[in-house]
Amino acid sequence: MTPNNPQYDVALSFLSRDVGLALQIQTKLSESMKVFVYSKRQKELAGTDGLESFREAFLTNSRLAVVLYRDGWGQTPWTRIEEGAIKDRFLKEGWAWLLFVMLDEASTPPVWLPKSQIRLNFAAYGLEQLLGAIKMRAQKLGSTLKKETAFDRAKRLDQESRARAERQRLLSEKGATAVRQEHQELQRLLDSKIQETSQNLASVKLEQGSDGHEYLLRTQHVSVNFYLYITSPVTDSRIVLQEFNGPLILPKDRGRRMFVPGEEPQVISKKEFHFDYQPSLGWCWKQPGTADDFLTTFQLAEYVLKILLELHDRFENGKIPQRGPSGHTISGPNSWMA
Repeated sequence: MTPNNPQYDVALSFLSRDVGLALQIQTKLSESMKVFVYSKRQKELAGTDGLESFREAFLTNSRLAVVLYRDGWGQTPWTRIEEGAIKDRFLKEGWAWLLFVMLDEASTPPVWLPKSQIRLNFAAYGLEQLLGAIKMRAQKLGSTLKKETAFDRAKRLDQESRARAERQRLLSEKGATAVRQEHQELQRLLDSKIQETSQNLASVKLEQGSDGHEYLLRTQHVSVNFYLYITSPVTDSRIVLQEFNGPLILPKDRGRRMFVPGEEPQVISKKEFHFDYQPSLGWCWKQPGTADDFLTTFQLAEYVLKILLELHDRFENGKIPQRGPSGHTISGPNSWMA
């Protein structure tokens, strides 16, 4: 059984791709709770039997275990250990101590997971409601939310001040190089995601291309493109993302094909994602003027592909009429581009 006073209020389990979200949760909860995140506890585990200590964090040494789940969890070395500990704990205590957070609606939860109130859909609830659910569940299991003392506040403010100074140093010294590297990584991730996703689609044709400046994604009905705008300060540098009501011509085909006059796809939406650095995430992106959280480059790649697929679905449901009577392209010496 879990001891009456386990070392941690919450233990977080997640795939490495979701470390940014895990660290956001850890940062926001740490003012009032003690949270186990492996990447933050490596020094503590180094002086012990690390593997056993890691397992104990989920088996006996936390009041609440929170799994940030998507397909692939339980199949990596660390999440396999966590899954084993969670299953073993279930045999002794049932499921009251587990909160399973579904990060990806397309993912399939483990067959052993009961269909009960221990699941939470992250896309539907978002970060703030997830934090509230974690606090509520942990309190029901015996956790007491700490009240911040003057000393605690001073210590936290000092840490935040040092974090801000480090952020400014990194942005000043490495930001100009990093923004280009993250832009290239975004394109690489999308190339990979489109190839992987296309293998599971029967009626949607995904294509992509780049000319070094513009990156284009399209289906047979709609398109999304983006480009990087670099300026100073580097936090004003941004990815500009546009949605179109028709399929644009791929960069490799420009010069050989053009649109019938009057049938060029039109921009129906534009979004901007400004470059930044956050201690809990590393290099990241933020959509100004919104309450949305910062996105890692990996998360931004997922967002861009999701935008394209949702746009395609809206077209097929008749919510986005295509411009022009045919939408066909013809041969010619020039091409239209945004």
